[in-house]
Amino acid sequence: MDCGIKHASGRYIVTMDGDGQNDPADIPALVRALEEKEVDVVSGCSLKIYRAECFRGISLFGEMHRCIPAVLKIKGFKIAELEVNHRPRRAATAKYTWKRGVEGLIDMLSRNYFQTSPDNAYSIGEVVRRE
Repeated sequence: MDCGIKHASGRYIVTMDGDGQNDPADIPALVRALEEKEVDVVSGCSLKIYRAECFRGISLFGEMHRCIPAVLKIKGFKIAELEVNHRPRRAATAKYTWKRGVEGLIDMLSRNYFQTSPDNAYSIGEVVRRE
């Protein structure tokens, strides 16, 4: 996801699940909401639209894709929600488990830890070498 976002060249970036549950016909409504509400992100559950500038200076890793709106909110971006059409999954099954939730939380905390001080990466390396 990070690679795709970094290579996007438009004003807006739309993300959606790949299981067919999101309806691409909802995208124009997301664009209208983004422009009319003068916000940076509009979330329709897993279907989201972002202004491209939201991702400047942000790198995603691990399970961070689930935390993008939270990270952007912390950075001061404005977020709105919009009800969208949810279709039955045509492919795959839900993969959300408690383990994925824990992984996402660890990724979020790690991101915050490393962004607060560049020395933190060095200090973790020191702890690992001493073990």
